[in-house]
Amino acid sequence: MNSKERVLATLKHKEPDRVPLALCGSAYGVVDELWDDLQAELGISCKIQPFRGRHGHSVNYIDDRVLRELDIDTRHVWLGSTDLISPKGGVGTDAFGVKWKRTESSVYPYDYPLSDADKDDIKSYSMPDVESLIRPKKLENRLNELDCDQYALIARAPVSYGLYEKASQLRGPELLFKDLMINEEFVEILLSKLFDFYLQIHKRYMEIVGERIDIFELPGDDYADNQGLLFSPQVFRKYFFERWKKLVSIIKQASPQTKVLFHSDGYTPPLLDLLLDIGIDIHHPLEPLPKLDVEKVSRSYSDKLVFLGGIDVKSLSKSFDEGLRGEILDFANKLAKSGGFIMGPTNHIQSDVPAKNIIKAFQLGKSEIRYE
Repeated sequence: MNSKERVLATLKHKEPDRVPLALCGSAYGVVDELWDDLQAELGISCKIQPFRGRHGHSVNYIDDRVLRELDIDTRHVWLGSTDLISPKGGVGTDAFGVKWKRTESSVYPYDYPLSDADKDDIKSYSMPDVESLIRPKKLENRLNELDCDQYALIARAPVSYGLYEKASQLRGPELLFKDLMINEEFVEILLSKLFDFYLQIHKRYMEIVGERIDIFELPGDDYADNQGLLFSPQVFRKYFFERWKKLVSIIKQASPQTKVLFHSDGYTPPLLDLLLDIGIDIHHPLEPLPKLDVEKVSRSYSDKLVFLGGIDVKSLSKSFDEGLRGEILDFANKLAKSGGFIMGPTNHIQSDVPAKNIIKAFQLGKSEIRYE
């Protein structure tokens, strides 16, 4: 099998010749500080231009030469919007009016423009202009340079943060959480306004890529911590369910064969049935948490969901001894039993991870993960 055939078989819950490998997605890339080390470890000397030229995030590089050396089966395209939305260098005000700071390899919001807003303020608040935030020609050029018969093509999310996280950045996390519980009208006005922007940008994305992509990554939204969901499934269904379902329908109407990926950190099994009802095909990451019964989840969703992940970025910072090797193999083999498993990092790989550990982890995935 070539890479595309391998991924497409997995998406159909059929057993390929080996587990497919993925890297450099919307929530499973490599931070800039580690990228140089990874290239050096692979013997690649010349650095390419970042796909995010403004360096507004902690992950700004994708290099197909690195992906070839690691035998990665996927290739990514991007709209340009995640770069243009963000402040240059990750410091300053983004296109939504949120202010950001940078500490070492991380960027984070610190000033929330709607923290003192009432309903009328939200109604008059300006969302970014979609056309000013996209680069159709660059996207077309990227599509044209990729071998779509050789690799599975993935559309990176057009916005770095999902509806819940972006609303939290606008309102402030604590205030939004309180609003979700007691201020329904306010939340509906805010999310409706935000969703209009998301709807427009997803429509434009699909107008450009059409049926040329195999997987579309929705903007990731973290709805869980290590113990469970941040709020009840009823709250999720009330505010977010129909909106995500609409975005999925936009993608699948434009390209019925394209599969949709959704990212949420934390203990997410209570969310999985809702994701299926939305129309999600792939979930990232299903973290190896103490509370998780991975065999039960894998068995329950073996013919319903594809899981992308298996390489725990927290553990990857340790010495790559037999203990870590066994830890990766044990978790990934349990996920592979589902028949629908793509191996990749559980989140962006941070600078405390030795570059050689990334290489060794993918070598394990390529040669030693079993479907039985």
